Amino acid sequence: MEIIPGVFMISSAVFYQYLIAESGDLTLIDTGLPNNATNIVDYLSQKGFKLDQVKRILITHADADHYGSVNDLLEMNPSIRVMASQIEADAMRAGKRSSRELKGESFSNLAHKAGAPVINVRPTQVDEILQPGQVLPFLNGLEVLDTKGHTPGHISFYSATTGVLFSGDSIAISNKELHPSSGTNTWDEELAKASYEKELALKPKYICGGHGFYQ
Repeated sequence: MEIIPGVFMISSAVFYQYLIAESGDLTLIDTGLPNNATNIVDYLSQKGFKLDQVKRILITHADADHYGSVNDLLEMNPSIRVMASQIEADAMRAGKRSSRELKGESFSNLAHKAGAPVINVRPTQVDEILQPGQVLPFLNGLEVLDTKGHTPGHISFYSATTGVLFSGDSIAISNKELHPSSGTNTWDEELAKASYEKELALKPKYICGGHGFYQ
């Protein structure tokens, strides 16, 4: 799905990744679970792109369903630069499935723990630490937003000129409704709500979430 010219959504079940194509270079936002690399490469091919055009991967947070396929993509294209916030980068480099401990015994957390043996997240390189307020040279300026709450180092990316917000899991999208991250997989619900309100105050035209899309 092409959201606006040069911005694409890659979907696999309930997991969404995003692609920015500018001047022949590609930027990938999140990679999905381990073993999702083939899905990404197939999508690139369908759109007439090649993996060697991917110059960088931006990671919103270090949950396994967001960075799990980074290593597989790097094995196919070692020149890709991986970027994340400091806290999330530390978890990725350690090969953790998340940057925070899951709380409680909810169904989603139990499912996560049960699936842990088959979610083979390996230590993953991060080449650049992203800072809130930093503006990346894509989409006429893609700002790094501090959207901690879902995880302690969660970041989002916002292009004011296009109105595109890549929100990761800081905004829950369900049945065309928006909610802040909450529940036992949320590190800090109060901070999550503040991040959610901050993002909505930007009045984005397109919200590109980790598990849904809204416009």
